[in-house]
Amino acid sequence: MSQGPSRAGQGRRRRGKKPKAVDLWRPVPSLPVPEPIVRAGDATVVVRSLGAPPLKGQGTLAEAHLALAVERAADMAMALALSAGLMADPAAPDDD
Repeated sequence: MSQGPSRAGQGRRRRGKKPKAVDLWRPVPSLPVPEPIVRAGDATVVVRSLGAPPLKGQGTLAEAHLALAVERAADMAMALALSAGLMADPAAPDDD
């Protein structure tokens, strides 16, 4: 009976160079002030550009649920931006 490869060296570990320690609490440069956030007119554009979901007999229902989830995520992102004071002023004129 063959017992396969030898198990004599299983408990050994290779000793190589240890990775250099990184100071996680080192100072980092401050980030620039973010631009004001404006909600997209239609948050589902990217998902719809992928085409219909490949679900036989449930494509329309799946599209509706995906659109609902994307709209909800966009609403949550806007609530987060509002709570952080990053929302654009709706009365300000667009630069476009």
